[in-house]
Amino acid sequence: MKRIATQKNGFWKRVGINIPFILMIALMCALFGGGALLLFYAFASIAAFKSAMIFFIVAGASVIAIGAGLGVIVLYKKYYDFYNKKMGWEFPDVPKKEERTVAHDKKSFKDYVTLPNVALCVLAVGAVFTIISAGLGSIKKDVWKSETEDFLTQDGYFAMADHRQHANSLLAQNSDDVDIYRINIDFIVKEAVIIYSNDTKQNGLVNYDYYVKFDNQLVITRSNGVITLTEKEAPPVSDTAVRKLFFFLFKDFAVEKQVRIILPYDAKNNIEIVGNENKIIYAQEVLEENN
Repeated sequence: MKRIATQKNGFWKRVGINIPFILMIALMCALFGGGALLLFYAFASIAAFKSAMIFFIVAGASVIAIGAGLGVIVLYKKYYDFYNKKMGWEFPDVPKKEERTVAHDKKSFKDYVTLPNVALCVLAVGAVFTIISAGLGSIKKDVWKSETEDFLTQDGYFAMADHRQHANSLLAQNSDDVDIYRINIDFIVKEAVIIYSNDTKQNGLVNYDYYVKFDNQLVITRSNGVITLTEKEAPPVSDTAVRKLFFFLFKDFAVEKQVRIILPYDAKNNIEIVGNENKIIYAQEVLEENN
């Protein structure tokens, strides 16, 4: 099949008009690859959690991704036609479409099996799966906790990350004590985010805001004017194929890694922060007083 150009096109026009092809191909690869991976995990979740809710929500996401990928193919074909017209390409060897006669007006089932219709059907199936999962409780935090609890607690992990917030005084607690002058950070995975506050309610206090996934993951002690935050080693995960597949459930996500330590602004020069520099982040902004 020969293709001939009926007009001249500049370099930048050719570059610009080809960029959408690259983007659409990349998007197709991401959607089909992600959909296949999610489908694999949907069936793996049956062995791991024995939960219909988790299967339907992961399978639904998988089918929606695949349906969206088919939709991008439809878009690709439409853009390809636009591209040929814009660039002035002609295909003289391609036979022209025959005009439909009255006898051809009756459509068979084959006429409805088109790529756009298939894409819509796949998306509809994905939507149905998602609705079923919502009906089974996927929008409720407590249901997720109960569905994953057995899997996570087998190796000593909590069913869900426990969010903890509490405060300690920076001042001496008795005659044998002294005011806090140092905070030691001893972390393995977690990161300490040091935040200074102008809030008068913060005066004389250090506030902690963090997540833990197992008992004693973070231990906070105080002795002779020194506060020490120690992260304990995570419990070992059973060496099975299913647990290896869902390894990410045992890891701290980005937000869960952070241990927010909020101090009064005047402690900036009075309290020394000691620890691995890679595990300590100083917030650039100062928390203002809450009115």
